[in-house]
This record gives sequence, structure tokens and C-alpha cells, in this order.
Amino acid sequence: LVRAVKTRWNTYTDVLERALELRDALTDVCDMTRFNTGAEGRRGLHLRKFILNDNEWTLLEQLYGLLIVCIFFAVCLACYQ
Repeated sequence: LVRAVKTRWNTYTDVLERALELRDALTDVCDMTRFNTGAEGRRGLHLRKFILNDNEWTLLEQLYGLLIVCIFFAVCLACYQ
């Protein structure tokens, strides 16, 4: 996975791109039993709460498209300065 950097807004685009590429794998990991139950009295991670529905994935796709356009224009503006 890719991590976002607070001081670099365009890293969120990288995070979204990777999440969209790994959509099925991320859903499968979040749905695995071993990540949703406690072992030997310990609390489990309960990752199922992070599974996104189709509408949420669509929203991420749209946000990614918007950020790509912003990056394009930011790079173009930087070239002309």
C-alpha cells in the first residue's frame, strides 16, 4: 500500500489509485475471519467495518478522477512560472 503524506496533497491521489487497483484484495482481507475475531482472549481487529460498498467505491473513483485533473493543472502551472 501507499501512504499519504500530509504536506504533499498529491500523495492522496497515489493512495486512491492503489486502493482502486487493490479493491478486491482489500475487501477480501477486511472480510477474513482471522482479522475479525479475537484469538485467545485478545480483541480482534474487526476489519469488516472498513469494507466499502459499491457507492463508496464509485465516489473514490470520481474523487481520483478529480484529483488527477488538479495534479495536471498544478504541474502545467508550475511549468509556466
